[in-house]
Amino acid sequence: MQEHQPPLVRGRRIKLRYCHQGGQNPPIIIIHGNQTEEVPASYQRYLANRFREVFDLRGTPLRIEFRTGANPYQGRSNKLSKRQVDKRRRMMKHVKKR
Repeated sequence: MQEHQPPLVRGRRIKLRYCHQGGQNPPIIIIHGNQTEEVPASYQRYLANRFREVFDLRGTPLRIEFRTGANPYQGRSNKLSKRQVDKRRRMMKHVKKR
């Protein structure tokens, strides 16, 4: 991670939190983080090659699985306070209407 950061996806950084061994035959590495479904194939190849290099896995197929946790705020709307609603109303007076 320090040598080569994951790329940005839609302006946000992919955060890979931690990894652990998921199986032995073939070796499976499970990586947990956010937006893991958006990790590009090129970065997946980079990670696989780095794991092969570090763990000395020559000639062995290596499988990497990505897992994303559930979003605890999904389905909840942001409730504005009375002060925020009033400020929004005042600010809308300055917006041009088309």
